Amino acid sequence: GYGQLGDGTTTARLTPVDVVGLEGATYSISGRVTTGNGTGVTGVTIGDHVGHTTVSNTNGDYTLAGLSQGTYTITPSRSGYTFCPVSQLVVVSASVFGKNFTGYQATHRLGFCPTPNGYSFSNSDSGWGTYPSNANDFGQTEMIRMFGRDAVCTAAAGGACTMRPAAEQWQDVWNRDMNGGHCDGFTTTGLRFFRGLDNPGTFQGGATSAHDLSLVNARRHIAYYWILQVPNPVAQARADALDSTPSEVLDLLRNAMSGGSTDPTTLLVYNSSGTSGHSVTPFAIQDRGNGVAWVWVYDNNHPDDGNRHVVIDATSNTWS
Repeated sequence: GYGQLGDGTTTARLTPVDVVGLEGATYSISGRVTTGNGTGVTGVTIGDHVGHTTVSNTNGDYTLAGLSQGTYTITPSRSGYTFCPVSQLVVVSASVFGKNFTGYQATHRLGFCPTPNGYSFSNSDSGWGTYPSNANDFGQTEMIRMFGRDAVCTAAAGGACTMRPAAEQWQDVWNRDMNGGHCDGFTTTGLRFFRGLDNPGTFQGGATSAHDLSLVNARRHIAYYWILQVPNPVAQARADALDSTPSEVLDLLRNAMSGGSTDPTTLLVYNSSGTSGHSVTPFAIQDRGNGVAWVWVYDNNHPDDGNRHVVIDATSNTWS
């Protein structure tokens, strides 16, 4: 029979035809590298670990070309910078767009990123509800986990737990206090997932990071670690930390981000009277000169915001 070649002619014999897009085709991955405020970062090398590299232009745009179909891990790098996310897994079956990175000038870095290591919901999300009407995240099970059955329960036949009056009162007081927020729970559990101490998949099927978790599946875990700040030894450690000056805090943060430290830290900021505070997660430090440093943080009041930082002036021993 006759076959049409595509140019209006026909052939009565088998003829090799180059079908564009089915054999020998290549594709690309593209995106943009910006600072936290959206300014393009130039000179960032993007590589896929199998020989393909490109460099971002003055607008931060990049295109990694010449790729066959397959799965690639792309990673940005530039001296003096840390990037979020650290890398991205990209499946290429056609050209892929919008694989963006945020770059931070940093002398010290943890490897933690607001996305995906922070939560997608906020500390003030309406889904938290209000205790006691529709929230009781620290219940009898959590009380026993924290203090032990003998401290929480009276002796009862059949193994049932009747909570001691003092335990019920303690539980009620701190559940009510969580109506004001859960920030310590956010920072602590986020770092526990990041360090591999807890597995997000335990709380929600298919979850691989804190960012994958819904509020409904993470709330009791967050509440437990918020309340863990109340009894000793954590309460005493917090009290001792409040005696540190801003420059001492900066030194502690640098140490916690140096030499592959296995013990990352949260950062507590308080008003001058010490009556109100907030816990954030520091993940990089940028030295700005003259004793001033910007500490880049994941702020659980502003999920997915990559432009949050605390300014510490070690010369004047102040912060803002």
